[in-house]
Amino acid sequence: MDGIILVYRRRIPSIKLGRSNVDLQIEGKKAIMAGGSAGMGRATAERLAEAGAQLVISARREERLRNAAREISEQYGAAVTPVVADSSTEDGRAALFAARPDPDILAITIKPPKPNGDFLKVTPEQWRDSIETALIDPIEIMRHYIRKALSGLNCAALVAGGAVVHLNSKPQRWPRRSSI
Repeated sequence: MDGIILVYRRRIPSIKLGRSNVDLQIEGKKAIMAGGSAGMGRATAERLAEAGAQLVISARREERLRNAAREISEQYGAAVTPVVADSSTEDGRAALFAARPDPDILAITIKPPKPNGDFLKVTPEQWRDSIETALIDPIEIMRHYIRKALSGLNCAALVAGGAVVHLNSKPQRWPRRSSI
């Protein structure tokens, strides 16, 4: 397998693996879904569990994360390990790295920036925070595992046919005509 590339535009496609002949060939693979308790991350975690991956999901909100892990595990019969972690912090990323030091599949979605109805009122600080959260933080997770893989420490599967997927979205079309 050369890897998995998922491209989401507007809606997350629902793959009904249990009712079709789709075989992602990831049964038993070690997967991380950072940001896996809701939205696109939850949907991706469900597809990974449905396909038989050994799954670690992380999120900031403990109760929602634990509920998601339990529900996914019950629905798909998969082992799902929840890790309470804010991936936008070094400590949060360290908790994630400790929980799954050698993933075959790395999927990341991080909290989206807060929508602001008036494009012209978005401050430089808000832009920087958005870029830090939605771009830099996932890159730091990827760099951690890619460095390990390239140095021959665990994670070799990421280089030899594994997958890195960064899911991202924007809450609305900006700038909206009414904001200009």
